[in-house]
Amino acid sequence: MTDLGIAIEPTETGGRGAFRMFLRNKPAVLGLIVFAFIVLITIFGPGLYETSAKKMVAPPFLGPGDALGPL
Repeated sequence: MTDLGIAIEPTETGGRGAFRMFLRNKPAVLGLIVFAFIVLITIFGPGLYETSAKKMVAPPFLGPGDALGPL
């Protein structure tokens, strides 16, 4: 307390204060969760869905009207 009778809250500095300020920002926390999810899918995705990328695409250089062409 000060001499005037006004309570002054101690401020946190450093990493702990920055982390608490970050946790109070809900959009930032949601963004961190989405980012972490994307990183985890990037790391573990190839192990969960095993297939070759070359088997997923059509042969290149198909001309228009070709029997194998989609259009």
